[in-house]
Amino acid sequence: MVVVKPLFSSLISDAEGYVYTIRFKLIPLESDVILPPFTSKLVKQLVLTHPCFSQVRGLYESKPSFKPVTFRVLRNGSRRLYARKGGSILVARAGEVLLGEVVAFSRKPDLDLTPFSECNSRVKLQPLTSSFLLDVAHVTLENVSTLTLNMESSQIARLTLHTPALLSTKLMTPPNLRVSKLVRSLEDLYRLTITPAYICSDAARLWLALVKDVNPAQSPTPYYVGRACDITIGEVDAQLKPETVIYGGEDGKIRRIRGVVGYITLKILTPRITQTVDKLLALTTKLGLGKSRSIGFGEVEIKPQGTQGKLKNTT
Repeated sequence: MVVVKPLFSSLISDAEGYVYTIRFKLIPLESDVILPPFTSKLVKQLVLTHPCFSQVRGLYESKPSFKPVTFRVLRNGSRRLYARKGGSILVARAGEVLLGEVVAFSRKPDLDLTPFSECNSRVKLQPLTSSFLLDVAHVTLENVSTLTLNMESSQIARLTLHTPALLSTKLMTPPNLRVSKLVRSLEDLYRLTITPAYICSDAARLWLALVKDVNPAQSPTPYYVGRACDITIGEVDAQLKPETVIYGGEDGKIRRIRGVVGYITLKILTPRITQTVDKLLALTTKLGLGKSRSIGFGEVEIKPQGTQGKLKNTT
C-alpha cells in the first residue's frame, strides 16, 4: 500500500541543485531573415557553438536523456515564435529585437557567471544570411530548495501552456504493465487534453531525473504521484486546444507535431500535497513539461489565483 503523504514529502526532501536562467537579445543586423519554423533551433545552435556558453554546453552533453538544459523558442515581446500549420513564414526584420532564454540545471553551483558578461558580440547562425547582435541581458541563479510558486497561500492556480505540450498517452501506465507486450505495441500519441495526473506525473519524472538523479523509468513514484493528484486536484476551468506545429528535424525534413496549448485552472483540494506540488510545478516553469521540453515544447507559466470556497466545475 502506498501512503500518500510520506510519498509526497520524501520526493522533495533533501533537494539539491541549482537553476540558471540566461536571458538575451538577438538582433538581425544587415537584413531581414526567414527564421526556422521552430526558433529554439537557433537558440540551441547559439549555445552549442558560442564560446561563452561552453559551460552550458557541457551540462547539455552530460546526460543522454532528461536533458538538464532547455532552449526556449524566441519571442517578439510576449509572442512565441514558432510556425503553426496553415500559418505564415516567420520573418525577423533587420533591427528587430528577438528575446531568447536558456535554462540550465546543475547539481552544484559551479557555473562561472563571468563569461556571460563577455558574451555580447556579433554572431553568425547557419543557414541565415544576416549576422546577429548577441546581447546577454540577465543571468539568475536559484537554489531548487527555494523554488516556489507560493501556492501554500492559494488553493487555485492557472497553468498556461505557451508552446504545445507533448504528453504521451502511455505516461500513466501502471508500473507493472510498462514492459508488457500490449503497452510496448501501442502507437505513441500525445494527449490533446491534460489532467492533473499527467501534469504531476511528468513533473515528478523531471524532478526525479534531475534533482534526485534517479532514472524515473525505473521508479513507480511518478505513477503514484499522478494518481494521487487526480483525486486531490480538481479542474475548475480550462481552455485547451490542439495545435499542430511545424518542426524541422536534424535531417532537414519537415515534421508536423501535434500537442496541446491553452490554460487549465486547478484547485488543490487538500493542503497535504500543496508543498510538494508547488515544488514540482515550480521546476516545470523553469525547464518545461512533457516530451521535447529541452527544445522548447511545453513552456509553462503558473500563477496562483487566490482561494475560493467549494467551487464546483459544473454549471
